[in-house]
Amino acid sequence: MFNFSRSLTLAASGIALAFGSVAAASDTPPAPVATTTIPATGTPALWKVADEDAKIGLPANAFDRFEPWMADLTLTVLPLVQQGYSPDAGVEKQLEGKAGAGIQRGALETVEYQIGIFDSMAAEAQIEFLIAAAEMVEETKPMLDAMVAEWLEGDADALAAIMNEEMSDPVVAEALLYKRNANWAEWIDARMEQPGTVFIAVGAGHLAGERSVQDLLAQRGLTSERVQ
Repeated sequence: MFNFSRSLTLAASGIALAFGSVAAASDTPPAPVATTTIPATGTPALWKVADEDAKIGLPANAFDRFEPWMADLTLTVLPLVQQGYSPDAGVEKQLEGKAGAGIQRGALETVEYQIGIFDSMAAEAQIEFLIAAAEMVEETKPMLDAMVAEWLEGDADALAAIMNEEMSDPVVAEALLYKRNANWAEWIDARMEQPGTVFIAVGAGHLAGERSVQDLLAQRGLTSERVQ
């Protein structure tokens, strides 16, 4: 795969942040942050998750040490870890291993940028995501199983539909998808002016639907072709 490439460029892994938060929750806690007040309407969902230890194994007050967006990521990823999913089996890890030491690495964005996307959201939006994550704990693994099945089938549109169906908030969709797609298309366009070959890997949710990376590249006069 990489015989013709001199550079491997990845979108910085946001999922690693979630696994880091899981480790912190189950090991040495980080310095506390200001506790965010959860609306009474959302409290039952959080306590339901906490009371059923088989689901997450953490008391609800364990999330007091996190800002809501980090607690949200933890609630999203922890059930997957407990049911056998591993960050070491992810696509980025596999690509890193196959690229070899002689391939130059790069990233379309930094981890700090990714943190900033979540951290800059209004507190109300962060809390809304946290409550939604708590309510969907039982659905997390079946949803990821469905995503993996579509990925194995190579159905980018179906995969994107599953990944993006929860992004009903246009502000969130703009921050997590469309703005990043535009940034990446600009990077690719600029890189095309330079010699050499680059293997670029991004999440499948960015490669399907309107305002995908391919759509934005087409607007810049660049043609993309699917290889399967």
